[in-house]
Amino acid sequence: MATAAKSCIQMWDICTGEVMSSLRIDRTLVSVALSLKRKIIAVLTEDRKICTWSLSGSRTRLHEWSVPNGDGLSLLFAPNEVYITSATDSTVQIWQAHTGDLVMDLKGHTGDVFQVVFSLDGATLASCLADTTIRLWKVVTCPPLCDTLRGHEKSVLSICFSHDGSRLVSGCVDGVIQLWDTQSRTIVATLNDHPSRIRSIQFISDLHSLIWISGDHSIRQWSQPSNGVGSSIQISGFRHDLRCASFSPEGLRVAIAHNIRFGRNYIVEIWDVDGYKRAVEPLLAHELDISSAAVSSDGTFIVSGSPVAATPKESPKTIVTLSKGDLIG
Repeated sequence: MATAAKSCIQMWDICTGEVMSSLRIDRTLVSVALSLKRKIIAVLTEDRKICTWSLSGSRTRLHEWSVPNGDGLSLLFAPNEVYITSATDSTVQIWQAHTGDLVMDLKGHTGDVFQVVFSLDGATLASCLADTTIRLWKVVTCPPLCDTLRGHEKSVLSICFSHDGSRLVSGCVDGVIQLWDTQSRTIVATLNDHPSRIRSIQFISDLHSLIWISGDHSIRQWSQPSNGVGSSIQISGFRHDLRCASFSPEGLRVAIAHNIRFGRNYIVEIWDVDGYKRAVEPLLAHELDISSAAVSSDGTFIVSGSPVAATPKESPKTIVTLSKGDLIG
């Protein structure tokens, strides 16, 4: 897992909660993405820059390039981890991770984009918007083909593909969750039994189980067994705002960043979905508010980010420390 809070990034072992690596940069962070295959951390900064950093060799900054004007909301690696996708306001762009070259500009969004996700095969990218729609982009065609999914009545905040790409789930600001067939582009199920906004949502292993973070400070899980009758489980008791959350690929671990200080630090919690309990003790992550968290593609690391900037007497610099370098490379 990696967590980010403005100017400080930390990488954590998702099983032990041990800090594996730390980076300090000279900009305020908005979003962070992690590629273990390519050994790269990418960050989207407040001044509309994408910066990439190497986790191997000299562990230095690789590239930096600008994105269009607007508030940055989303940054992620494609499944092959060769490309990076950024979303700023109504602009979605795909970049070559090692060079910063623009590969594709997905035009046509009519509202702010809240999240972008890839199907596991990398052939389709989905974007969810404030205008209540979801766009499906066939990024293997040139120019990319786009379909618009309509069905929500409010802004769509979170989306996720199933592992085989046949389903897409979407969560709305009004708490409504819809399950879509990606071939027919139709709604196959709707969950609307709770009123709180869906902050983040994901499939658990198959097509019939979901987990999401709700605006009422809870984790919720829903399953539909063979008899077709769905059942839900709610993990409550969070007294503080759930700042951001990220799931492991199979949805069996969830990393939650809390907007609350525990002693001198803001905390990150890692939950075991099967056991409905914390997997490790709360991580004392950062001294300032955590702005982003991401789980690696293999589900073993978390990255987090926080606003720990250099002091006025310091020159901008990057600090990397590793306690288990053999795992990072």
